[in-house]
Amino acid sequence: MMNDAVSPETPLLRVMSIQRFSLHDGPGIRTTVFLQGCSLHCPWCCNPESQPFTGGKMISVAEVLAIVERDRDYYRNSGGGVTFSGGEAFLQGAGLLALLKASKAAGLHTAVETSGAADGIRLQRAEPLTDLFLYDLKHCREDVLRRTTGADLPTVLRNLSLVAPSRKVIVRIPCIPGFNLDADTLQGIFDLVLKYGIRQVHLLPYHTLGIDKYARLGRDYAWSRECVKKEDLEEYAEMARSRGLTVQIGG
Repeated sequence: MMNDAVSPETPLLRVMSIQRFSLHDGPGIRTTVFLQGCSLHCPWCCNPESQPFTGGKMISVAEVLAIVERDRDYYRNSGGGVTFSGGEAFLQGAGLLALLKASKAAGLHTAVETSGAADGIRLQRAEPLTDLFLYDLKHCREDVLRRTTGADLPTVLRNLSLVAPSRKVIVRIPCIPGFNLDADTLQGIFDLVLKYGIRQVHLLPYHTLGIDKYARLGRDYAWSRECVKKEDLEEYAEMARSRGLTVQIGG
């Protein structure tokens, strides 16, 4: 089903992949659209092929929506919808906005996964069209975050402050050994979550599912090869719950 929100002037998007029947990128059964390009360099990234701004397939909003709408019945029955991820989805600001407009015009539930490392104006423009922000918050210390990932914590927090009042935000914390997987750091992140009035947190166990991609790209995988189990995060989940947060382990 096509809709009037898609016009010939709508920009093309650089898309890495489109994953149907996704269960970990928002509520219900979803289609996740992975947009190409990321300004960060997280050494544990499970999609390193998404980092360059080149690569990916150039595709129109209409073509993306045609794929997304194939599973409309599954969305309706499960409370699902479409999620735009990356890379960093907000780096393709005009294209993402066009996708969100077309998705809402089609009556779809929309979610955007973001690191917050983007232009705040783009987040503000997207907010009325976004039903859920899945907002990564990786660390509470500016120096550690910048050195390890390239992200600027003041920018991440400023953008979080822009979308937090909507009450449509789940903060997702990737729990990375040797980076943020300790009580002091996670307590600091919980402090920030509470500061911005957010109550829902997902603790995401570190995994190495993308490790083979590094070899194919001719890159070294420079982080731990030992995965974190869900049960390893229970004590941190309890810490968060004791402070009034609603916590889920896993996406």
